[in-house]
Amino acid sequence: MIEPSKTVITKNEDTDIEEIPIIKRLSFEEFIHKYVKDFGPYQWIMMILMALPCFAPSLHLMSWVFIGSGDFQLKCIGNYSGENETNIDACKCEKYEFIVDDKSVNAITAFDIVCDRYFLKAMVHSSYYVGQMIGSLALAFISDTYGRRIAFLISVVVEFYCATWLMVPLGVWAYMLGRIGLGFSHYGLFTIPVLLALEFLSPSKRKWACFGAGCLFAVGQIILALIAMLELPFLKFQFALFVPLILLFVCAYFAPESARWLLAQNKFDEAEKVLTYAAKINKAGIPADWKDRIIVEKHNPKNTVSVVALLKTPKLRTRTIVVIFLWPIVSMLYYGMSTKMDLFGGNKYQTFIFGAFIEIPANGVVTLIIDRLGRKGLTVGGLISVAICMFLSIFITENTPLFLCITQIVFARFAITITYSTIYTYTPELFPTVLRGRTVGIASFCARLGGIGSSYLVLLLVDVYGRLVVTIPFMTLALLAAIGVFFLLPETAGTELPQTIDDVERKELNSTIKQESGGQDAELVPLTEKAETHS
Repeated sequence: MIEPSKTVITKNEDTDIEEIPIIKRLSFEEFIHKYVKDFGPYQWIMMILMALPCFAPSLHLMSWVFIGSGDFQLKCIGNYSGENETNIDACKCEKYEFIVDDKSVNAITAFDIVCDRYFLKAMVHSSYYVGQMIGSLALAFISDTYGRRIAFLISVVVEFYCATWLMVPLGVWAYMLGRIGLGFSHYGLFTIPVLLALEFLSPSKRKWACFGAGCLFAVGQIILALIAMLELPFLKFQFALFVPLILLFVCAYFAPESARWLLAQNKFDEAEKVLTYAAKINKAGIPADWKDRIIVEKHNPKNTVSVVALLKTPKLRTRTIVVIFLWPIVSMLYYGMSTKMDLFGGNKYQTFIFGAFIEIPANGVVTLIIDRLGRKGLTVGGLISVAICMFLSIFITENTPLFLCITQIVFARFAITITYSTIYTYTPELFPTVLRGRTVGIASFCARLGGIGSSYLVLLLVDVYGRLVVTIPFMTLALLAAIGVFFLLPETAGTELPQTIDDVERKELNSTIKQESGGQDAELVPLTEKAETHS
């Protein structure tokens, strides 16, 4: 429900009756810009404070890359049931024991993930993505119903508790349960804090908050690799990952509730406290009659369009099918390469750090050129670049210089990071307002399936069949996704966002912001949904 400007009709004895506007209601963004001030000290504090939690999910997301591997040997004990007495397979012995350096970071030996239990290696890693699937649905509901801050606090508590849980040696199934909990909190520690920071920023500045969140996520991965390089024992390694999480309580203590959400819930007194405090930090002030100066947007259940509508009309159906096909592929490529950065050779610690570090310039490239080059161009270009790298990797041999191997996988990681960041902006712009949020939710849910699939490919099948079992499917899927986007999806840069299904079906939107601004270049602002970056 949007309340219009208030007006009053007055009569002057010497003139005709005239209508004089008393109060012009402003949108939330306009109100922030006029009375709270945009990009002041409060916005800087919020961007830093709400970007800090983004490092936490990355610590545990890829921790299994290091603790789920290691150098060890099996020693046969007891009777041997195999046929070859020369090359003994310890898995066929009555019993076996591990020969391993006690200082190595290794959960394989702690949980006995060998022989007929080797399948657990991929299952443990993929359990995090299962938690993400559950958490993205549950926390989205909680944030809409009970508030963003409540959802964020729940995520902090769950993250802290499950990180503590992993330090207790209760076995592999308990460990998986803890990783599911960590995955559950991922959405609340990445997306929700960024959205809280975004709402006080003008549209043209929001992309920088998203860039900061992406950088903090990459920093978390670098910290993870540096901790792993210490080669701590298994439980001490988990404790080292736990310590930085204490910062989450600082962020949770100062995190405000969403002023926009409070207004939508008619909690004007609480919203006033948030807005007044923000204005005070920025050395500004909101008027006493601020309630009469802001448009209050309320959700009307009668206006809700069924998600089935995504498949009822031709263009919307095409876009939905392509997006549902695209997201799992991009997720599989991104998480597959992140998990196995030494796929083409090299030290696993160094290649992992290189891959994490390259995400910073990749996110910077997206931030700077997405409105110039276009969403479609970046998406297709990134996918084709990945496909080329995967194709060239087929020709890698033992004689190939190591720096070429590392450069190839790092560039592929650079390209897929650009693609992943871009589709978070691209996807919401393809769908009408009445279906936008749910479409992004469905796409994000499907992306977790790609993450789960990547776990089994790179952690299970590569060890058995070699890297071609990954590179060929990755190359093929990247090409298919690029073809689908190129031929079936429109460019959305510089176009109006569709409001209704008819806007999508009637024509490809071509009313550009440049036309609206009298011929001057203007920037199409990414939607707030972009804040949910590869999570």
